[in-house]
Amino acid sequence: DNEAIYKLLKNPNTNSNIHIYKFVDQLEVLSKASLFITHAGFNSIYEGLYFTVPMLMIPHIPEQYFNASRIKELNAGYLLDQEEIYSNGMSRVMADIEKDWKIYKTSSIKIRQSFLDSSDTVAVTATIKNIVKSHKDKYY
Repeated sequence: DNEAIYKLLKNPNTNSNIHIYKFVDQLEVLSKASLFITHAGFNSIYEGLYFTVPMLMIPHIPEQYFNASRIKELNAGYLLDQEEIYSNGMSRVMADIEKDWKIYKTSSIKIRQSFLDSSDTVAVTATIKNIVKSHKDKYY
C-alpha cells in the first residue's frame, strides 16, 4: 500500500536533493518543473505540453509507447526504452537531453500554442481518431 511504500522511501539518509511525499499535485509541480519524467500516458503528456515542460518518457504499454513516439517525433521529449537505462545509464540519457534542451523546450512551446489556437474541438477529435486509426497496426 502507499503508506508502506512512503515509510520505506522516507529514509533520513536520502540525498537532500530528493524529496519523498505521500502525494503531490502534478499540475503544481509541472508549473515549476524543468523536466518531466513520465510513463507517457495521454493525460501526463497533455499536462507536460500545457506547461511546456520537456519530457523524458519511459512507456510501459502500447498506448504510452504510441504517445511517446509521437512526442519524440515532434521534438518535445526524449523517448527512453527501459532497457536503455541498464545499457547506457541515466548519465548518458541526461547528457543527451541537455544537449537538445532548446529543441525540446521550443517544440513544447509550439505544441502548447497549437492547443490554445485550436478552437474547433470536433476537428481536433477527428484528427486524433484518424491518427490512431492509421497507426493502429503499427502499435497494437
